[in-house]
Amino acid sequence: MIILVLAFLASLIPSLGIYFWLKKRNSDPTYQTNCKNALFKGFLCVFPVLLCSCCFSIIGRILRLKDFNTYLYDVYYKFIVLAFAEELVKFMALRKLLKQKSYSWLDVVIYMVLIGIGFEIIEAIPYAIGSQVGHMIVRGITIMHGAMGFIMGYFYGKALQRKKKGYAVLGFVLSWLMHGTYDFTLTDEIVEIADWIPIIPVRLAAFSIVLIVWFVLFVRNAGKKETYTALISQVTEEVDASAKNSTV
Repeated sequence: MIILVLAFLASLIPSLGIYFWLKKRNSDPTYQTNCKNALFKGFLCVFPVLLCSCCFSIIGRILRLKDFNTYLYDVYYKFIVLAFAEELVKFMALRKLLKQKSYSWLDVVIYMVLIGIGFEIIEAIPYAIGSQVGHMIVRGITIMHGAMGFIMGYFYGKALQRKKKGYAVLGFVLSWLMHGTYDFTLTDEIVEIADWIPIIPVRLAAFSIVLIVWFVLFVRNAGKKETYTALISQVTEEVDASAKNSTV
């Protein structure tokens, strides 16, 4: 029991290490507050995720997908009940955090990753129950939600900076498909279909580590580029839009 607890605590080190590193890199009080809020919102995401997943699960039962086809139900459950619900709630948490604030493309990426890390820390608690030491360590190293947060945050920041909503859609879809594919290919029924299927989640886990390393390098280098550090003033845009409407 003690070994499992120690393994669980050790699995949190990479996520918490990234959080404290991001928080320390900028002494601006507003930025540090936003980092705390992003992590906290990630913690709180677990509640709307449970509600959203429950609603999707009820829909699946109403449609009797499991009775119709087991594999179809697995697709629905992994891609919609789990992956879509989690990615949607995390995305909405980011939008709420950014509301009425000025921020840069770099800030958007950082906050989205921290929301993912926050959610991952809370999600790791029930997964640790009955899990093995190796599984917990691997889960802690891959930081899957943080990696998907990097994808979503990068493209959402790009959408805001360039005012093209298509990038936001692309970022969400890529994160959702990566998440859904990872969960789906870990399903027992799917694993039994072919010997090569278990390779997919292993490669996705490895890819998530690559994404986290890429994220660290992105943060270090993006601070030197005006494209990523220039402020995106959402508040100003909303005020200007209101002024134009009142004039008309």
